[in-house]
Amino acid sequence: MSKKLMVKCLALVLMFGAAFNVALANEMPTCQEAADSMSSYGESGDCLYQYSRAKMLSVDRASGVVTCQAVMSRECPDMPGENTSGETIEFTAQYGIVTHQIYGDEGY
Repeated sequence: MSKKLMVKCLALVLMFGAAFNVALANEMPTCQEAADSMSSYGESGDCLYQYSRAKMLSVDRASGVVTCQAVMSRECPDMPGENTSGETIEFTAQYGIVTHQIYGDEGY
């Protein structure tokens, strides 16, 4: 095999690999999708939790883990004193499934 042909093949493999990585990156779930999954399962007792304005803080493409931030609101019809809105939370999700909610006092 000539050197020119080997270089062309290598360039083709690299271009295909880059296109494949872009396709995989587009397949990763977004933070909003993960937040929406928490909202749909967010009923706890008499309260309903909703998450909005989710944004990605970091991503580990190899493991499919994203760290996200969202704004949480809690509505408790039977306990209005427990209602909250505008609280910022952070969480990690792997392949669109929330795996861990990060609390501000962790590590202390």
